Amino acid sequence: MMIVGAPRRVDAPSAASGSATGTPRCSSSSIGCHTSRRPATAAPGHRGAAAPRRRPAQTAKRCVAGVDVTDGYRDPGASRMVGHVFEDVMAPSAGLYGVFAEQPGGGSVAGVVLTRAALRADRMQAIARDLAAPTTGFVVLNPPFDDELPIRFFSPQQEMDACGYVTLAAATALREAGHWTAPGTGTLIAAGGRYVLTLTTDARLDVPIRDHRVISDDDGRAIGATLDLPLADWPCEVIATGLRHLVVPIADDAALSAFAPDRTLAEHLGAVHGVDTIGLISKHRAHDALRLRDLCAPVGDLEEPASGTTSAAVTYFTHRHYGTSQLVVRQGEDMGRPSLLRTTIRADRVVEVVGVAQPILTGALH
Repeated sequence: MMIVGAPRRVDAPSAASGSATGTPRCSSSSIGCHTSRRPATAAPGHRGAAAPRRRPAQTAKRCVAGVDVTDGYRDPGASRMVGHVFEDVMAPSAGLYGVFAEQPGGGSVAGVVLTRAALRADRMQAIARDLAAPTTGFVVLNPPFDDELPIRFFSPQQEMDACGYVTLAAATALREAGHWTAPGTGTLIAAGGRYVLTLTTDARLDVPIRDHRVISDDDGRAIGATLDLPLADWPCEVIATGLRHLVVPIADDAALSAFAPDRTLAEHLGAVHGVDTIGLISKHRAHDALRLRDLCAPVGDLEEPASGTTSAAVTYFTHRHYGTSQLVVRQGEDMGRPSLLRTTIRADRVVEVVGVAQPILTGALH
């Protein structure tokens, strides 16, 4: 379940509302919920009012959309406050973030889990399935050396070597939890490589271009026939950023907008060309940007509405063929989740991807 908007503090139900007569229930296999009833007491300042009692956080927790929250009482030794959510300092924190959204309800949804000890791979895979985000990143904290941390990525189906928008969301989660500061920099180390992030009012992710190869004309025509889309004059290419992206230039923007992706065909292209995603690009009708549709079926969801590493690969592609150093990427419009990414390629073949991650839901994992 997902709550759209920034996390907010949830007040305890009043006796007048009648909600205090029932016990909230939640069924989540990965995010624990505790419930309690608050005893009725006279209001402070009235005759016979009982003195306020401090209660441990675990006896004041209530379930809101599968996340443990408290109503304002907490034991300083047992919990801490992150934003408006109290959490057990020993329990991993979990959150969902909207990344690269052009408007509310846009962008990709990233899962982020911060832990103080490494979790088993099967446990991380199970949590990723339960959170049901397209991809979830798991960061192991190591205070006071939190400026360079390991991260692993899991879609509900399998582990991945890299994920740009989740990396950016993880940086935001680390900043909100007080492990990173803004302005400042930090590094996340994944199987796909080292990713440096610069935090200001937004986040800037450095994506190194590791390799590329050009697809033959015959193979390119086969790709166009498989997708049933008209190809542009540029060649198709495979570009590596930590993930491997097949970049396919499409001649007709309207045809790309109307394209209905198919999981079987996307998985077939991924297997034939040894790639993780298939990035279909065309010149956007707004003329100030490139349209990107990113098929991620080889490793996760059929299509994603915002893709950091694929946008970096596309930026390198257009730089090689057109000499552009900056790019505006529009994505997700055809999924009802419009996204906007801004990129710049540097002389060292590193693409800087700029965006914002907004918290949707945060809490503690049990």
